[in-house]
Amino acid sequence: MKKMLAYSPIILCILFAVIPIVAILVEKEGFSVELYYPMVIYVALVIIELAVWVAVKFCNIKFDMVAQSFLALFCLISVICAGYYGTFLNLGNFFFIFFIQIALISVISAGITMENMVQEKGMKIAFTIITLIVGIIVAGWLFLNAVFGGVGLLSVVYSKESPDGKYIAEIVDDDQGALGGSTIVRVTRKESISFGVGNIHKDPTVITVRRWGMWDDIKFEWVDEDTLLVDGTEYTNGGAW
Repeated sequence: MKKMLAYSPIILCILFAVIPIVAILVEKEGFSVELYYPMVIYVALVIIELAVWVAVKFCNIKFDMVAQSFLALFCLISVICAGYYGTFLNLGNFFFIFFIQIALISVISAGITMENMVQEKGMKIAFTIITLIVGIIVAGWLFLNAVFGGVGLLSVVYSKESPDGKYIAEIVDDDQGALGGSTIVRVTRKESISFGVGNIHKDPTVITVRRWGMWDDIKFEWVDEDTLLVDGTEYTNGGAW
């Protein structure tokens, strides 16, 4: 038990960083990570974190320099992780307020532990400054995402499944309120990769964009599994949708 606690900062870094890192990597390839219960996952992670810090204190664990380095790094990761999970929630929502409280507990407890356990003053000061700067950026980004992320409203007006059921063609109303909007024709791949607490799915492929309000005027049919006919024009990409 004590041996595992001696490496707990490394373990916590991995636990908190793995899903955000996977999300960043798959996003570069045109995929997205969907979490079934992001708030539950985040709360569980913070509970584990608090339990580790209590156990470290109770067992009087002393970290070596490697563990101390990861402890300082974890302070930064806890802020970034909070920013990632916060994007799943809406500003003003009860869960968002609860999330802020949990995030503060996570970051503050990590900061206090770093202050008490990291012996290298230079490392402590450097990561404290970096964490504060990143924290301000994350807080601003969360606020902007919560306020402006919900301005647009996407609504699927019509949808048609491909002959073999691999894709769904959709006509989407993109209502941007006072900013206007558009009518989108896109293809969504139905299959996804599940990993227990969520899944990885390919982002919808936008076929064409028309003026807002044209959803009743667009005619679309599947020619075959990989070809969509929209107003007489065929769109295909050989099954890469």
